[in-house]
Amino acid sequence: MIKFYCGYIIKKPNNKTAVVKSPIFVKKQKILIIKYKRYLIHDERNETKLNDLISFKYISCKSKNKFYKLINIIKSF
Repeated sequence: MIKFYCGYIIKKPNNKTAVVKSPIFVKKQKILIIKYKRYLIHDERNETKLNDLISFKYISCKSKNKFYKLINIIKSF
């Protein structure tokens, strides 16, 4: 199963990687709470900038480290 995520870039440590902040919606009783989780994604083409809204997907791999790959840029600022 492939999961798709959406978030915006908050940091670019290297040319090929980016740190993305993605919202998670949690419903507790009658209140909807929005939490944020950070993901390290791999940008093969190095075309992203800070504050870009992107979509990315989880790719399962044999190692314990999770691997996320950039799908496309939704909106560039």
